[in-house]
Amino acid sequence: PEIDRSDSHFQNFLARTYEGDFVDFEDPITRVIDAIGQVNSSLEPDNLFAKAKNIHLRLPVEQTYKSHCDAASELYKMVGPDNLSQSTLKDLLTKHFGIETNDMKHAESGRPLSTLQLLAILEEKLDARTLLTKLLRPLGALRVAADHKVLEAEAEARSYSREFAQMCNALAESLEELAKLLKELRR
Repeated sequence: PEIDRSDSHFQNFLARTYEGDFVDFEDPITRVIDAIGQVNSSLEPDNLFAKAKNIHLRLPVEQTYKSHCDAASELYKMVGPDNLSQSTLKDLLTKHFGIETNDMKHAESGRPLSTLQLLAILEEKLDARTLLTKLLRPLGALRVAADHKVLEAEAEARSYSREFAQMCNALAESLEELAKLLKELRR
């Protein structure tokens, strides 16, 4: 495989994992996990995220689309709708924004809004700049690719570890903003 020498994240990963070096490097996954903790702390005793850890979450271990998708799938499990508390979202929307339970249903079908739809309403009401829901769409597509497609593990010149780190940092930034806005709301 061809290694992208300009990708500092991947170089640090190689140095630490295969050469046993003690490498200090920006850890975008820890930043996401810390940001999830900040969101949950801002809502104590409630939690917006059910789980704050995923032992399978790690940077892509190969510079392949398959490895990138696998890592994104594990990340989505942390920040996506399956880990979000719908009851906490509903409580926030009801108590702080006066949204009635009937308003949390589709107008035509009468079915309850999805967790992501509730999160989008919360972000809109909080006037959030960086929308977690917007960042989750491409991440969700990568998860679908990882879980429902047979992907070839072909090395590419593209730097997937860099892309993954950028995705993590964008998610962390959005989560950090959400934590700040929720903390202000709960005062």
